[in-house]
Amino acid sequence: MLPDLLREFLTADPFIHFTLHFADGYHLEVRDPAAVQWMGDGPLILLTEHKAYVGSPISTALAIYVDPRTITRIVTTAIPPALVPPDPEPLPPPKDRILFVCTYNTARSQMAEAILRSLAGDRFEVASAGLEPGTVHPLAIQVMQEVGLDISPARTKTIFELYKAGFLVTSIISVCDESREKCPVFPGVRSTLHWSISDPALDAPPERMLEQFRSARDAIYSCVREWIREPLP
Repeated sequence: MLPDLLREFLTADPFIHFTLHFADGYHLEVRDPAAVQWMGDGPLILLTEHKAYVGSPISTALAIYVDPRTITRIVTTAIPPALVPPDPEPLPPPKDRILFVCTYNTARSQMAEAILRSLAGDRFEVASAGLEPGTVHPLAIQVMQEVGLDISPARTKTIFELYKAGFLVTSIISVCDESREKCPVFPGVRSTLHWSISDPALDAPPERMLEQFRSARDAIYSCVREWIREPLP
């Protein structure tokens, strides 16, 4: 068994470094296949180099004849090619991080976050935040459920909360005029955009508020669809 394994090591491409251990306790590391001569039916010839004396620049070749049957084990310093695991699949490039901002993070930015994630979540990591967060508006939840998106578990967040959590932003998109004016500067941001979406909860009689939320949702859908057609700068 061991002689067969030795033959495999000597003919491996690329060559595998290994150490031969013998029954008498002797061992020899083999780093060059030319240092081993063996026909397979006779003694094993190991060629080693020895200095004529300590510090001498002259080396003398020495041939050692051994019985391959006295090999007790073969220890490799590299994994045989047949056992080398395949190269791992390359990691996908990191996603661009998009932050939607509005004043309260209760409607427009929440809807924008959910819409972009549904349309291009494989390309972007998305979050939303506000300057003065409140509570997610129930009509925002309702109109998003109408298009199959559930934002009821969402909670409002401040921009600084995300910043302290280490959410490094690639692009900031403000969806209301006030947040555009007051949004702080994030380090590393490559682009800032502004979509002027009217506040659906502002100055609307109760009988028209649902309609305004639907209009804001549709306007955000249109902006997101147009934006994802163009790569980030």
